This record gives sequence, C-alpha cells and structure tokens, in this order.
Amino acid sequence: MKENLTANSDKKQKPHGKSSSASRFSGSTNYINIRNTKFLFNDYISVNIKSLTLKAISHEPGNFFDLDDVDSYTFNIIGGEVTLDLSVMENIFNKYVLKGASLNNFSFSTLPGEKDNRMFVIKGEIKLAASLPFTMTAMMKLDNPNNLIVITADNIKMMGILPADKFMGMVGLSLENLFRIPQGRGVVFQDNSLIIKPLSLLPLPRITGKLHTVKLEEKRIVISFEQLEKISIPPRPVPDAANDLFLFGGDVKIGQSRYLNMYIQILDRDKEDVFEFHIKNYFKHVSRSTIGFPHVNTLILSTLSYSRL
Repeated sequence: MKENLTANSDKKQKPHGKSSSASRFSGSTNYINIRNTKFLFNDYISVNIKSLTLKAISHEPGNFFDLDDVDSYTFNIIGGEVTLDLSVMENIFNKYVLKGASLNNFSFSTLPGEKDNRMFVIKGEIKLAASLPFTMTAMMKLDNPNNLIVITADNIKMMGILPADKFMGMVGLSLENLFRIPQGRGVVFQDNSLIIKPLSLLPLPRITGKLHTVKLEEKRIVISFEQLEKISIPPRPVPDAANDLFLFGGDVKIGQSRYLNMYIQILDRDKEDVFEFHIKNYFKHVSRSTIGFPHVNTLILSTLSYSRL
C-alpha cells in the first residue's frame, strides 16, 4: 500500500512538548535524517555523510525497527549524498570482494584526466604460478538504468611494462578469466570493465536506493541519490546540533526499551568535528550518553564519536 506521507506527517508528528492519546500508537514509517556523520558499518568500512534521508524498514511487516539486530531491517535511501574514501574501498575489496580470488592487494588512486574528469588507477597482483603485479588505468561512469558503477580500462600493464593483451597471448587466458572474481560479491569483470553494484558491497544493514550521480575526486568517490520521496523533516529538538542522527515516526527498539512514534536525536557533544557513529556497536554510544527527555515524545542522546568512547 502506498503511504500518504502528508497524512502521516499531519496525524502522527505532533509539535514538541505536546501529547495526545495518539502517542500511545505506533507510526507507520521510521525515517532518519543524518548530517555530518562518518557512518561506520564496522571498524574498517564506513561512508561519510553530509546529509542523507532514509527509511528503516523492518523485514517483518508491522514489526518495529530493532537497532540491536542489523540483519532485521533495510535502510532505503530516499535522498542525499555520501562519499566513499578510496582507502575504504581498498578495505572492501581486499577483505571481502577478492577473498578466494586470483587477485589480491588492490590499491586505488586517481590521476587528472580530460575535462575535469579524473582517471581511476588500480594496482594489484594476479596469482598464477607466482604473484604478478598489474596496473590498470580506467574511466568511471554510472550506469543509471541498472544502478551500477562501471570502471572501464583504458590501459592495463603487467609487471609494470607488458601490455595485458600481449601477456594474455603468452599465458593463453582471456581478460575475464585473468580477472575472475567469485560470484555474489557485487563485482564482476566483463570485457575490459569492472561492473560494481555499490550498495551490495557494504556490510549489514542492507542498503537500497537509486543512484543519481557518481564523481571521482582525488581520494574519494562522491555518490548522490535520487529523491525518491518528498517528506517534511520536523524541527530537531536541538536545532543547532551540527552533526547528528534524527529519527522520527514509527517504532524503534533501543536496548530493551521500545519507543513509539517519538523524536529521537542522537548528537555529538563535540560540534567541531564529524560525528563517528558505529551502527553495529551503537549501544556503546547509548551507554555513554547523556540522556534527556525534554518532552514526553522526545528523546535526546548526547554522546561522542566512536573513536573517543
């Protein structure tokens, strides 16, 4: 059933400080607006968020959003922008994508290209009889209809000097066989291109969304998402918080407490830097928070970045 977002806002989002019998009932959708946050999935994979709005959708229809179980819900991105550091991309490939593959030790960098477009440089090793180094210079683009990032090789050299086509003639392998990656990793090599499903590369919780643009910068990839819904974000309880997560609507379980249709703001006490929020170890933030209930339908958790806890 398609949700009437205007009606949901009118009926369920009461002004701060006011209460009614409706507050005893759960909302229909959990929305989260995130600002100026380094969002950690684990200790080595993260994305940087300037501003992002998403829905937390339980895998059990009608159930609450359970922060304790990252496998019980999906984050559906409905607008905003994130950046992925190339160092994090190296972690994703070396610790997950290439596990058991004939490739390893990937590193990523960029070079200036034409018309303000940067070139992708991928270095790594191919395991044959011995580990042989290779360098691939490529262009990156977005395949909008299929929600894919495509990195197409402009030049591939083996051992720093030998073009890949000559090397393949020597060993009797095709490029796809040479760069074979196990299935189900979110990355395949087709012809001379790496085809990447970027949202499937991230650890739990599951992420969905429609990519709008991708841009390669010197040390990171900038990804923007299409605005899938128009929603009105309520005023924050602490309006001048520079870096925070703001939850509104629906039911959410935090620890052993369940909150119904409340405004929940998780904010960084240090306003001068980016907020490091660890979704899997979120309760470490909660356990070391200053907790306030300024109104019956409002919860404020004032905490610190994960690395400072």
